[in-house]
Amino acid sequence: MEERSALLSNALDVLDRLFDRETQIIDVNAVLYATGLALRPDVLSPLFLDAAAKLGMIRRAGLPAEDARESALRSTNPLRVALAEALEG
Repeated sequence: MEERSALLSNALDVLDRLFDRETQIIDVNAVLYATGLALRPDVLSPLFLDAAAKLGMIRRAGLPAEDARESALRSTNPLRVALAEALEG
């Protein structure tokens, strides 16, 4: 349980860094993908893997940096909400 909380907290931190423009989409993508794999078969694992897949598509789309960031924030918001709820409970 302690490891799960650490993984969830780390993922929320990386999403916060994306919001604060302190990290790149590729870094968030890697963290979310690795966390999704590490959490299998946890109920949150599919949310991580889905968000990572969406970030991969955004990266490959070749959007301007700010448009890509906005799209990344929108696509990871469901995960952010789930993480906040899981860490509160």
